[in-house]
Amino acid sequence: MTKDRLVLRLPADEAYLPLATSFVEEASTAFRLGQSEALSLTLATEEVFLHLVKAVISDRDCIEIGCTNGGYRVRVDLDFPAARLDLRTFNLTASVTPTDESSLEEMGLLLASRSVDQFQLVQLESARLRLGLFKERAYPPIGQPDLPAARPLGLYLVRPATKEEAKVLSQIAFSRYTADLLPSFLGFPGKLSDMVAAGDYQAAVAVGESETLGGGLLWRSEGGRIAECYGPYLVEGTGENSEVGEALIDHCLGIIAKTSVTGLLNFHPTPDFPQNRFERLGSLRRSDETVSSRTAWFRLLHEDPGTVCWTSPALAEFLTGQYERLVLPREIRLVRDEGENRDAHSVLFADIDRTRSSVTLHPVWPGLDSAHNLETHLQLLKAEGFREILFSLDAGQSWQAHFAPFLLDAGFQPQLILPYAGQGDMVLFQL
Repeated sequence: MTKDRLVLRLPADEAYLPLATSFVEEASTAFRLGQSEALSLTLATEEVFLHLVKAVISDRDCIEIGCTNGGYRVRVDLDFPAARLDLRTFNLTASVTPTDESSLEEMGLLLASRSVDQFQLVQLESARLRLGLFKERAYPPIGQPDLPAARPLGLYLVRPATKEEAKVLSQIAFSRYTADLLPSFLGFPGKLSDMVAAGDYQAAVAVGESETLGGGLLWRSEGGRIAECYGPYLVEGTGENSEVGEALIDHCLGIIAKTSVTGLLNFHPTPDFPQNRFERLGSLRRSDETVSSRTAWFRLLHEDPGTVCWTSPALAEFLTGQYERLVLPREIRLVRDEGENRDAHSVLFADIDRTRSSVTLHPVWPGLDSAHNLETHLQLLKAEGFREILFSLDAGQSWQAHFAPFLLDAGFQPQLILPYAGQGDMVLFQL
């Protein structure tokens, strides 16, 4: 337990519910989550705790609740013994029927799923599961961009950005580039500043004489094998041969090259990104004339030690071709359904970016209804008019290969591989 992570261990008994909820509410408030957001996170914890003690685990077991301060968000983890867990109401498509008593019993989990911004289910060691609930602080969106006056930089240096300079990067980005080229978090300058302060993201700026700001770059690694950068965002760009853009990339490379990170990825490049210094991974198709196509670029920093790639036979040919083209050492292992037991219901998480009219589906849990669950999600997303529908599979987690045949049957096509972007390589599908 640290000052940014508090832990409470309780018996799996409904009598301890008030202690669980007061712990989460007080910890969230101490971590400076707003009152409304703290109450939402507390409500979600209450409903999940009740579901676990009533329907999932024995009263002889314990539930460990962890509350973590992430700067711009708070995360609540509930760790409990692995058991048959039905989280179908966490699907975007879930609903309850007032006349169906069994459906009404799921109302609590439905409320929990709608009260948080993100959720995650992870298999831990020692036969335990962890359900993570995330709630972000409320931030005002960016107003009318106020671009710094364009002045000659003269001699300049690249250095880490201050909190205020991180906010200015949002202004530069929205002043010079179309919104569909930018990650959604850039639309909230205060959020970006807190992300940098919390260490989730790093930011560098090019500063000239008299502290003139020429632009900046963002990146993150999250302790994994890959770092991802965003930008560069320049006050005056000159295209991919921009000297300032290259200097910002060099600064980033110089920092991450001293770590265990294997490579640098950019899936949100601007026209000022130096493409000639990276390898093209692939592109997403343009959904219509109002949205720019997105190309992913990659640069290997250290020798790739290789890894295992779990896949369905239906996807093996695509992966083999991509790995040969990119010269990435991979051991491809085929996953087949051979009659083993599965839970009845699957869970998908929908990451929505309304700026791009885009949604990316992520598998959270496999189930016998995976094909039907995918179909109902697609029906809803198409009805809501999303122009870009993606699906992300982590080839480092064998159970996710279960979804590949259903994706192909639904009309998805594999577009590109993002090396080490998850537990293993991420395979991105587009409808």
